[in-house]
Amino acid sequence: MSHQKRNEFKKTLSKKRFGKFSRAYVTSKHHGKSLDLEKLLQLCSPQKTWNVLDIATGGGHTALKFAPYVSQVIATDITTKMLQSAQEFIEKKGINNIKFEEADAEALPFEDNQFDLVTCRIAAHHFPNIGKFVRESYRVLKKKGYLLLEDQVASENKATAEYINNFEKLRDPSHVKTLSKKEWFQELKAVRFKILEHQYFQKEIKLEWWTRVQNCNSKTIQTLRDLLKNASVDIKARMEPKNILKSNCTFKINFILIKAQK
Repeated sequence: MSHQKRNEFKKTLSKKRFGKFSRAYVTSKHHGKSLDLEKLLQLCSPQKTWNVLDIATGGGHTALKFAPYVSQVIATDITTKMLQSAQEFIEKKGINNIKFEEADAEALPFEDNQFDLVTCRIAAHHFPNIGKFVRESYRVLKKKGYLLLEDQVASENKATAEYINNFEKLRDPSHVKTLSKKEWFQELKAVRFKILEHQYFQKEIKLEWWTRVQNCNSKTIQTLRDLLKNASVDIKARMEPKNILKSNCTFKINFILIKAQK
């Protein structure tokens, strides 16, 4: 399979899976009621005159968070059903300055220099071509505009990063790759983004919820438990698994927030 066909396959798989599970992500407390949304807001001090683009909006939670502080948010997603679920969720809240548009993060249907802020939260690990996403974000931003990026972050240790990426792919085959901080900085600097700030944080994840929203079968869940149980000391130090064989099993996912400027 060619590189291009492999990328298109990943996008199709992502559409299929997230279309199927769209409502679970809209109602997810992990995505909608998490303190990291407040962190994103504080990082950029949005202005009432701003036009904002939220890439891969998912359940629409980032768009909803920023809407009261800006002129307009355009919430985009590659998955039609996900976008519809987000729109239904937000319209029930009476918010009227969010528009919804189906769009590929790697080929945005917008003009150059159009937005004051581009946001992308907990989604980039699904993008087959991070370079294209970064270039498109840069292109549609106005001069001095900001990119706010939040995603899982990989260890700089390649073996640890590969193990955890494989753990993620087992649960969700549309997962492409979690990048390290070094890899993110390389991608951003390659298109002349100026990196202004970055922060790390962790989220504790309940294995039961995490597998349920992706409809994992019992065999997959057991394999995930085995991977947690048999992980190296370094990997366990990063993931901090608890109660591995019990129904209340938890582990941690590491995240990075990056503020960059065009």
